[in-house]
Amino acid sequence: MTAPGPASRDRPDHRWVRPWAPTAVAACGSTLAFAGLGLYVTSGNLPVVLAAGLTGLLLVLVVGERGPFADPRACTDAAVIVAFGSTALALVCGLVVSVQRATWADGRPVGWWVHALVALGLVAVTGAASFAATALSFLVNVDAAFLGGNWATLGGVVVALLRIWNGHDGVWVALVWGVLVAVVAGPFLTALLRVHLVWPRAEGWAAPGTS
Repeated sequence: MTAPGPASRDRPDHRWVRPWAPTAVAACGSTLAFAGLGLYVTSGNLPVVLAAGLTGLLLVLVVGERGPFADPRACTDAAVIVAFGSTALALVCGLVVSVQRATWADGRPVGWWVHALVALGLVAVTGAASFAATALSFLVNVDAAFLGGNWATLGGVVVALLRIWNGHDGVWVALVWGVLVAVVAGPFLTALLRVHLVWPRAEGWAAPGTS
């Protein structure tokens, strides 16, 4: 007769490989976003009221909803929060760029529908960058891939906007920069945020793969 498996209350527990990493990554990611907003304002590209609104939103998301960031079992919830923040940042700042450059090559003003298409495109590109970064991050750690990929996407959004406003790149060049930052940083951040399973020890039962 085989030994019984663990009781339902003895399921494996999720734990951070590096307990300090979630706080460090959240602090660095938030600081990068806030620093970017400050540079956008001081360079005269982003209105103060919009920067204040985005700053408040990021504070509410990261500080007000900080619970999932400390729980290795809630990586997906934390990733959704970060994804919402990066999409909001890309959408608001991208629409500001669209309004600033709202003329055709011959000098004619563009219609409202162009800004609507820009908004849809920004959401699509941000989502694609998040998907690519997360897919690569799955090669590092399945549990933390979504979170690491979305922190990297937030960094990519900040870099893309810096390239547009402070680097004076074209929009497409800046978007390529942002996607590259996301896909490169995603696996690295996921490696820091790795989660592993800790199996309980019960009499007469051994964890899978152990003797």
